[in-house]
Amino acid sequence: MDRLRWFWSYILLLVCIATSIANSLDLPTKSIRGKDYYYYQVQPKETIYTVSHKLGLSKQDILKFNPSAIDGVRAYDTLYFPVSEFSDGESSDAVELISHEVKRGETVYGICRKYNISTQELVKHNPSAKDGVKRGDVLSIPVKLTATVKGESNQNNDDADKKSQRTQLIADLESDGGLNRVKPPQIDHVNAVVEEIIEAESIDSIYTNDSISPLDIAVMLPFMLDDAKPGRQAQLFTEFYKGLLVALNNAPENAPINIKAYDTADSLARVKTLLEQDDMAQMDIIITPNNSQQINLIAQFCKENDCYLLNAFDVKNNCYETDSNVLQTLIPQQQMYDKAIDFFISEYANYTPVFLKNLEKVSDKAQFVKQLKSRLDAENRKYREINYNDVLTAENIARLDSTKSYVFVPLSASRSDLSDIMYMLNAFHESCPDSSSVRLFGYPEWVTFQGAIKEKLHKLNTSIYSRFSYGVESPVKEELDREFERWYGEKMMQAIPQQGLLGYDIMMYIINSIYENDGNFVPENKYEGVQDSFYFEHINGVAGYCNNVIYIINYQPDGGTVAIKN
Repeated sequence: MDRLRWFWSYILLLVCIATSIANSLDLPTKSIRGKDYYYYQVQPKETIYTVSHKLGLSKQDILKFNPSAIDGVRAYDTLYFPVSEFSDGESSDAVELISHEVKRGETVYGICRKYNISTQELVKHNPSAKDGVKRGDVLSIPVKLTATVKGESNQNNDDADKKSQRTQLIADLESDGGLNRVKPPQIDHVNAVVEEIIEAESIDSIYTNDSISPLDIAVMLPFMLDDAKPGRQAQLFTEFYKGLLVALNNAPENAPINIKAYDTADSLARVKTLLEQDDMAQMDIIITPNNSQQINLIAQFCKENDCYLLNAFDVKNNCYETDSNVLQTLIPQQQMYDKAIDFFISEYANYTPVFLKNLEKVSDKAQFVKQLKSRLDAENRKYREINYNDVLTAENIARLDSTKSYVFVPLSASRSDLSDIMYMLNAFHESCPDSSSVRLFGYPEWVTFQGAIKEKLHKLNTSIYSRFSYGVESPVKEELDREFERWYGEKMMQAIPQQGLLGYDIMMYIINSIYENDGNFVPENKYEGVQDSFYFEHINGVAGYCNNVIYIINYQPDGGTVAIKN
């Protein structure tokens, strides 16, 4: 009986605590069409159940104000709760107008977030702000008498709050009352009056220490803005830039970053002209085009002006080997081979490697296979070699024992060569009593394959190595895909890798670095991204920085695809 009484007392206590929390939600607020709402962003792996416990609300309360959550919640969904329903005391709708002088790098978006007002409220009192703001403009800001301006009394928020802000996907209200994402400026190649410098959203410093300067980033890419109809490559670079902007809007509030984009027009002369501009000497990071000659020129400029060069597109450029301020995001081929071979040796310790060579075609992966064989020899690991003509036949694999385990490695990455061996490999796989005893290992080019050949890759539990993750779905990627389409009215282009995701990951790497290092950019800061990850290491401990990450992408027999960083 005492235990029963204790149980109900405990339940009553929980109810009281939940009621107390519900009456004064410790959440940020925003005004939507003149009405104040608490809002909460769902974190990865959270459910209605965990959110209700975290906020001290019942499931019914959540569904009452967020009917769409009846089918569950996803990471980065935003839940809204009317302040009037949860406030302990009476609130005042009285407002006063205060003046705000626009500073360098500030935008309508950043100012509205600073004062916790909507863009509609700002434009109502400042009609000219509808077309944007510029340095020196004086704005009238409507502030509730009981409101607190961000950055003043809330300066003591702990790190956990800031980390939550770092991933906040910003919601705003369309004129018809439907929720939509804030839309960053687009690059319109055809209809807009194009300038050489494309101004992007800049977000104010999150730091109360005024001595910390924003990080200035230049994006120097061949947008080909002078072309009436830019080609596919220029469109991909534009998508990369748009991905940067998406990341900026997912940054901590008032992240100390200014970003500018410059059209190099795929011209060395144009690059020289751009580098002579006064503002270029103030840059902290320059993201470079995919032209090695232009990269070398920019590298010299960066050395003279003490800024970082970030090479995201040219895998063959080797400035990082000698220049201490160069960051190479694409792992060089030899390092990629070494890490792929390390994985192979570990993953297939209980398998006999079988190398397949088509005698009638070029072995485009002969160098990789040569290095893999050398490593196997050094470790006294046995392997087999099968040479065949045109198509792999039953006669070619007749000597293999179906009761043993094999991992097959072709000497070519081409689709036609893969097709020539897949039928017989699948037949051999089906004849084995243990379906896990036959596997396939291959190459980055295979991530592009679809249809029947991809299904066969799954059946053989295939693993491939790659510089990036591709074909692996995740809630974060799905949300970013939707976010990109909401902002720009179109999906990301079908490219491998996807340039919008590359831009997003690079900017989030930079944002994480300055966030984790008190406003300073530190190249060694590690970042695990949606498509790309960056673990920069010094070359020989003294030269520049080189990314040291590859992905192992596994096509699982159940149809799933996973990517493991190695």
